[in-house]
Amino acid sequence: MMKRLSLTLLTLFFTVMVFAQTSTTSHTSTESSTISINSSDHDYSLIASFSKGNAAKIKDMVIKAFDKPATDSEGLSFWNLKSTYTITLKPEKLIIDVDKDKATSTLIKTFERLGVDLQQAFGASKLPDKPSKN
Repeated sequence: MMKRLSLTLLTLFFTVMVFAQTSTTSHTSTESSTISINSSDHDYSLIASFSKGNAAKIKDMVIKAFDKPATDSEGLSFWNLKSTYTITLKPEKLIIDVDKDKATSTLIKTFERLGVDLQQAFGASKLPDKPSKN
C-alpha cells in the first residue's frame, strides 16, 4: 500500500512538472514611467504607463515594429490581428496582449524586441532570461 502511494505521488509530481507553465515577469519603473511585461508559454502582455510627453515616441516605436494602426483617432491608436494580438495606445498608457498559441515565432520575437526597446528607451536594463524547462 505504501509503495503504491509513493509511486502515485511520484507520478503526480512528475506530471505536474512536465505540464507546468513557465513564466517570466519584468517590471521597470522610472520617475514618470512604468513598464510591466509578463510572458508565459501561451501569452505575452506588456502594460506601460508614461507621461503624455512620451506618447509620440512610443507610438513611433510601435509603428516601426507593426506599421500604422488600424484605428487612430483623438489620442487612441489600436492595432490588431484577428484574435492573435491587440495593441492599444492611449495618451499615457500602452497595452499589448498576444496569444502565443496563434502567433508565429517571428511575431512573438517582434513583440519581445519591442518590449526590450521600450525598457531601454526608459533607461531600464534588459529583460531577465526566461527560466529553462528541466
